[in-house]
Amino acid sequence: MAEEKRKLGQILVDSGAINLKELEDFLTQQEELKDERGYQTKLGPLLLEHQLVNEETLAQAFSIQQDIEYVNLKDFSPDLKILEKIPFSIFTKFKFVPLYMDSDKLVISLHDPIDTFLFDLLYKALGLSIEIRSSTRSHIDEKHTECLQAIQSSGRINNDFDVNFEEYRLILQQEKGGEEKEIKTEVSTSNTRDKLSFLELVNELEKETNFSAFHIYPLGSNYKIFGKENDQWSYYCEISSNAFSAVWLSAKQNTDYKEHDINFCTQTYAQILLSEDDRKDVTLYFITGVSGNELIIESYPLDNKTQSLSKLGLLPSDLNKLHNLNFSERGALIIGGQSSGKSTTYHALLDHSSKNGDRVFSLESQILVNKQKITQVQLDEERQQLQALSMSDSSVFGIIGLDQIHLQELAPNLRLIKNTPTFVTCNAHPIFPTLVGLEKSGESLGSILSKFHFIIFQKLVPSLCPYCIQPHRPTSDEITQLGLKPASLKKPIFYFSSGCDYCENKGYTDFTLIYELLTINSSVLKILSENPLGNELAMHLLKSGALTPLNNVAKDKLYSGKISLQTYAQIVQKKI
Repeated sequence: MAEEKRKLGQILVDSGAINLKELEDFLTQQEELKDERGYQTKLGPLLLEHQLVNEETLAQAFSIQQDIEYVNLKDFSPDLKILEKIPFSIFTKFKFVPLYMDSDKLVISLHDPIDTFLFDLLYKALGLSIEIRSSTRSHIDEKHTECLQAIQSSGRINNDFDVNFEEYRLILQQEKGGEEKEIKTEVSTSNTRDKLSFLELVNELEKETNFSAFHIYPLGSNYKIFGKENDQWSYYCEISSNAFSAVWLSAKQNTDYKEHDINFCTQTYAQILLSEDDRKDVTLYFITGVSGNELIIESYPLDNKTQSLSKLGLLPSDLNKLHNLNFSERGALIIGGQSSGKSTTYHALLDHSSKNGDRVFSLESQILVNKQKITQVQLDEERQQLQALSMSDSSVFGIIGLDQIHLQELAPNLRLIKNTPTFVTCNAHPIFPTLVGLEKSGESLGSILSKFHFIIFQKLVPSLCPYCIQPHRPTSDEITQLGLKPASLKKPIFYFSSGCDYCENKGYTDFTLIYELLTINSSVLKILSENPLGNELAMHLLKSGALTPLNNVAKDKLYSGKISLQTYAQIVQKKI
């Protein structure tokens, strides 16, 4: 029989890093946290949090426990000859640092926990045996980022082995045969649910719990489900990777989510048929994180964002502009990529107008929730309801809403609606490329824009976890490595989330709105008529105060601690 590995706490006591009394105290605290949160808080992060050990001591203890070598990565430099052989899809999905490769083996360094799925993937992709070393979490994070930047800058990216990891996990498990049976036996004797469908989960959210949302994310070899009640998250249950894969695939089939979307977080909606007379409206967040896919299922509407403009995440100056607009005269055009929160903004504007006493008539591709004081009509496949507008007396409508119409339908339908204030959402590129496209199609920009108070282009990005957010003063070299110019950032201190139990070491718990906003008035229409679309036009609009650039919004949220410097860099470099 193989010798049982020593526990991490005992190794730390034996090495003199902590004493027995400290260990007993923290084991007690670990159990208390388990009772409170419903899941086990690891001893290592707990000791780090209370500064009883440092990362190096913890990594060395881990190396002793696993009988592997500890490696200090301080002087490590990426080796492109190794990096170009590792599939980029695996390297971006998992955090590890490749140290050495020959014809027989690949040596990598990582921190606890060990992900055996990573070893299986590397073995399948490279046909080499995999050996591991232990290093500190911060070194792994830093050097993994350096490796990613090095291979991207070199242009020698290996695009082989581009697979759906969750589906491939199932394939690997099936290939293991008898070993997989042992895994299933272990799952069945624990508190882990090995079978769960998407419809069952939605039904439990609707009828069997008091939760308004479920959040499913990977933790170890399984997935945890937490429920949200009164803005507080609590443990609900644990499911196997098989069950999560089934839920993920079924959720995709119930929506228009596309696997190739480049957004970190994709928001979409679905109306789920639970029985012949029972439908459930939900909002879904598909999150593609480095440690595995995550899924959030939330009862529609999205908390109170759909009820208030102030909850959308607009800058105070822009929010003030919107509150001062008279939507009984003109509406708004809301554009963005697929599942970028456009419908959330749309319904917030409709609610704002209905509360001001306006009669609102909304044409929607799919009615996801019934709104009081708003007349809603669902568009059929032929979109005949749009044509019916031409035969209606538009004066009977106070405000018309067109949710999720095609961009090519915009101008024709505005002509049908005539002078009725209209709110519209379309899948489209940022504001100026969209205006160029409309102009090239032969439409009059002046005629289209005169129907709106403003155009907003928007997207969602991860916001920092409020429980582990920390100030950070980056060096000029750090800023330069991110592809930014230090002189462009006036504030010396920024923020990052180191990861904690609340956010499961992801560094984020929610998402924030990044957008560009063009306010339209007679002066703006004059500027547009006198200048060709391009950079010079944007400068004129900036000087007039009519344009809020996307990068300015991102910088404001960077300075206010909503997003990290890394996320800001990705936004300005158009990577998200």
